[in-house]
Amino acid sequence: MFYGWGGRSPLAVIKLSLSALMLTLVLPVTMSQPVAASTSTYSLMNSVPGNSEPSWGSPNALDYELGVKVSSSQAGAITAVRYFKHLGSTELHTAHIWDSSGGLLATQSFSSGTASGWQEVALANPVPIAAGTNFTVSVYSSKFYYSTVAFPNMSPTPFTIVNGVYKGGTGYPTNVFSTQLNNGLGTNYGVDFVFSPATTVACSEGGSIEIRAGHVIWDGTYSHACAGSLVIPSYVTHIDDYALSYSYSLKSISFEPGSLLTSIGKEAFYNSNNVTSLTLPEGLQTIGQNAFGFFNKVSTLVIPSTVTSIGHVAFSYMSALTSVSLPSGLTEFTSTPFNGTPLTAVNYCGSLASVNNYFATDFPSLNIKANCPVAQEITFSSVAPVGALIGSDTYTAIATGGGSGNPVVLASSSPAICSIYSGSVSYLAAGTCVITANQAGGGNYLAATQVSQSFTISKRAQSNLSLSLTPSSKLSAPFTQQLTNLSVTGGNGSGATSFVVTDVTAGANCQLNLSSGNYTLTALTAGTCSITANKESDETYLAASTSTPFTFNAATVPSTPTLNSVIGGDRQLTLDFTAPANGGSPITGYLYSLNGDTYTAIIGTTSPYVVTGVQGRSSFIVQLKALNLVGESLASDTKTAVTTNSVQDAADALAAQQAAAALAAQQAAAALA
Repeated sequence: MFYGWGGRSPLAVIKLSLSALMLTLVLPVTMSQPVAASTSTYSLMNSVPGNSEPSWGSPNALDYELGVKVSSSQAGAITAVRYFKHLGSTELHTAHIWDSSGGLLATQSFSSGTASGWQEVALANPVPIAAGTNFTVSVYSSKFYYSTVAFPNMSPTPFTIVNGVYKGGTGYPTNVFSTQLNNGLGTNYGVDFVFSPATTVACSEGGSIEIRAGHVIWDGTYSHACAGSLVIPSYVTHIDDYALSYSYSLKSISFEPGSLLTSIGKEAFYNSNNVTSLTLPEGLQTIGQNAFGFFNKVSTLVIPSTVTSIGHVAFSYMSALTSVSLPSGLTEFTSTPFNGTPLTAVNYCGSLASVNNYFATDFPSLNIKANCPVAQEITFSSVAPVGALIGSDTYTAIATGGGSGNPVVLASSSPAICSIYSGSVSYLAAGTCVITANQAGGGNYLAATQVSQSFTISKRAQSNLSLSLTPSSKLSAPFTQQLTNLSVTGGNGSGATSFVVTDVTAGANCQLNLSSGNYTLTALTAGTCSITANKESDETYLAASTSTPFTFNAATVPSTPTLNSVIGGDRQLTLDFTAPANGGSPITGYLYSLNGDTYTAIIGTTSPYVVTGVQGRSSFIVQLKALNLVGESLASDTKTAVTTNSVQDAADALAAQQAAAALAAQQAAAALA
């Protein structure tokens, strides 16, 4: 699918078969006139309006080479190939350019590109096109989506469309489907290219050169007419093989400022033997075989520092050449590039073996390193410290350099870690301290390569911590103990202090809690807890800690309580007792027994205690036990007491009174009788 030309395509109903390329499409598409792709290039179809999109036929599962055969009235070069991609296409595509006889001039694979729309791939090397010759641009894919639209009017481009062409499979496409379409031009398959027209640059005394897509091209003759001085434009990137060979009337070659030239091809200026002035531009990288052979009037040659490759006999038989300067960055130096030259001075400061060996063999009397600056080397004579600590004694760094006499300048490349003044290094923070050493060049000396010395600075250890704990141990467990003192002394720095408790005895289940500024220590069973004080690190000091044990001993039942007395009362008993030793666990209560009967709990733990509701006018034998969380004590000694009964005493008194009254009455009656 594509847009971009004048006219409206006809409605087309076409079928595709194995024997002939046929499509089924309905394509009412408006096309705009072509324009140059930029101020210096042309393209057949260069714009894609955002309005109506043509309909598409079903994809054909067969592979095809589809393209367009074109003639150009203007010389130039093809720099890129384009095709329009359907939204459903996922296949990879390959571009080809063919000459009029089917010779393959270039091939280039497309990347996966965008999901749809125009796809473009630049050619690795532009393909020169001569004026008035036919060429074919095609794209191969294993499955194509086709559209058919009218070929555009090529005015004002230099192109004439010969045919839309195809071929089953890959290869040179020559088949034309239905010469009834597009005024006999056949099918337009949406294949396009970018064309850079040739330009000409005049030489000062006659003749000119032709430039296509940045290349100065060869005109096919071995006697170029360029005469006088030639100034090569800055936009030229390549001078092709043979381009200006045998330019007998050429006297001077120069390049515009800002030259983009990167390569000079094989025999590009060969035997242009009247050139007296040659200045090659910085940026040039490659000089081809025999490029300047027989330049017999050039005596001094400076090859740009950017050149990395010099071809075989590139400057051979330059009969006046006595001095040459070679770039140190050469990576390729093919055999005998200065064969037949009377060199008396060569300057080369690089290390490529093929250069050094060539001059040692072919020009053994020349010292090619005579003018090379001398390298300087810096060495640290001081040994980097081991175990350096923040704020400790400083270290004196010492380094010696080369023979220029310039000072070796020491600096810290880690100023947050260490500083240096007059060679004395101060330790500021933990990390890697890096001291760099530099020495400037001068005279015949190069600047020294920077060297560095590094070492580790660590945090300092804190002074010993001391943990204070009151009480230091406690009988009985389970138990909760408020600590009257838990503090730490010693250490250094601003790190916060915290306390943690861990079990030394398995199952002790020690816990340390802080509430209202007070620490409480608990344990469930007898054993030992470890209380640790931790002081955190800060920028200068490492973390520190210290620990101390806290022991809970196992509790026992209370000792036997002392039953001091038991006093009988009106149907009650008053028990007076003394609390026994608690066995390491607080007394939680008491039990009493009357006349050897079952023990009954006393409410509370204070003495005296009154037992109520007992039988009056009775004698009781009393015993007492104490309780804690472990269990009961042994029974106390017995005490005996007798209770009274006021109710019964009153009844007895009334009965006696009544009996006395009755007796008195009887006695009175007897007296009367």
